Amino acid sequence: MKWILNLLLGLIKLCFRLLRYLIPAALVLYIIDWVMADLLFRGPLILAGIFLWFLLLEGLRRTFLRLRLHFMDGYAFEAYCLKRLKKNGFYDVESTTGSRDHGADILAKRGMNRYAFQCKKYQYPVGNKAVQQAFSAMNYYDCDKAVVIANQRFTSQAEAEAEKLGVELWDKKVLMDL
Repeated sequence: MKWILNLLLGLIKLCFRLLRYLIPAALVLYIIDWVMADLLFRGPLILAGIFLWFLLLEGLRRTFLRLRLHFMDGYAFEAYCLKRLKKNGFYDVESTTGSRDHGADILAKRGMNRYAFQCKKYQYPVGNKAVQQAFSAMNYYDCDKAVVIANQRFTSQAEAEAEKLGVELWDKKVLMDL
């Protein structure tokens, strides 16, 4: 079953690369031919086509990311979060060790702040236990901020407790844009 899923994800990745690189090159050549024929009428159509093309690519990227996140296990999810943090301005990004992490899966710095991240890959909404773990990790590791990163939404109790404790909550919407 797993090999079928890997094959499917590989085909989706291949299609995405084809759409991203080969078709735009052919489209540019076709557009050049159009522009030479009649600039006044075809110019706005070309711009609209390019805009729609990039909307399609963004939709495919988000769909592929949703599929990847759905089929990851907890360790792969932590590795994915670590990689995304490095790509988005965090430095000194390090993973903590296993079950003795004191509530933080990832420690990182951004600007003058030090962050403690708790990563949760669940099939259901994330509760306030994750918020408590992130808050205790922030104090244990002498961090300035605590963040819970999850692939799901958060319960109302978790949101209320996070607001009271000053813990940031990054759900799947934030993760998709990260």
